[in-house]
This record gives sequence, structure tokens and C-alpha cells, in this order.
Amino acid sequence: MRVVLDSNIWVSSLLSPSGGPGAVIQAALEGRFEVFTSDRLWNEVLTAVSRDRVRGPLVAKGRWADTERILLALRGQVTFVEASPPVGNWIPDDPADNWVIQCALTGNAERIVTGDRKLLEVHAVESITILGARQFLIELGIAAP
Repeated sequence: MRVVLDSNIWVSSLLSPSGGPGAVIQAALEGRFEVFTSDRLWNEVLTAVSRDRVRGPLVAKGRWADTERILLALRGQVTFVEASPPVGNWIPDDPADNWVIQCALTGNAERIVTGDRKLLEVHAVESITILGARQFLIELGIAAP
């Protein structure tokens, strides 16, 4: 299965590896699905991690030193697609989210996994289903319904 992970899934997995997003990343590392992203989405992850509100908790939990190594390892597990500017305006009040959908369309993804409420409210675009981490883990058979 081809999946695009929104930047909030990556960041949440770093902050709380034992939570739902952490389990999604672990499933990806185990090869349970293929991860697709774009330079733009990956840069969102890097920018978010460098902000004090993310870096601070990582430092406090003693995980900051490992963050770069973890991100490099994760980057090696994803396929990058050349995402063109979004062809649709699926989320008019948050145009940045349209890039997530465009990445999924460009990568022929079947799923988008996100914690973003606005993206989740869209539910689907073409043949792409938009799910939260828990719903995706249930779909993979990792979490109980």
C-alpha cells in the first residue's frame, strides 16, 4: 500500500514514540506499507522539529541528540515524488494542506495518514482515503477496532 504521512505524524512520532503516530512509523520501518513524500512535506517536518515547541520537549525527554539520526534513517525509508503545485483547492482555508493531497495524487498513494482535523474532514480525494493514525493502525491490523 502506498501512503503519504502528513508532517504532524512524523513530528508526533518523535515526541511520543509509543503513541499512534509512533506505531505508524514503526509499521513503515517494518515494511508494512510504502511511504511517499515530497521535498516540501519533508521540509515541513524539518522546520517543525527545529521550532522551540518541538525541540524543547525533545531536549527535556533526552531525545534531541537522537533526532537527527532518526530523521536521517526515516528519510532513507521514503520515496520522494516531485509534487507539482496543487491542482485542486480541497481545503481553501488552509492551502498548505492541499500540498499533502497533491503529493498523494502524484505518488499514486492509496492513503493519507494525518492528525490534521481539516484534512480528516475531507475523508477522501479521488481514490485516496484520508485517515487518522488510529484508523490506519486498525486497517493494518495493528490496533483493535
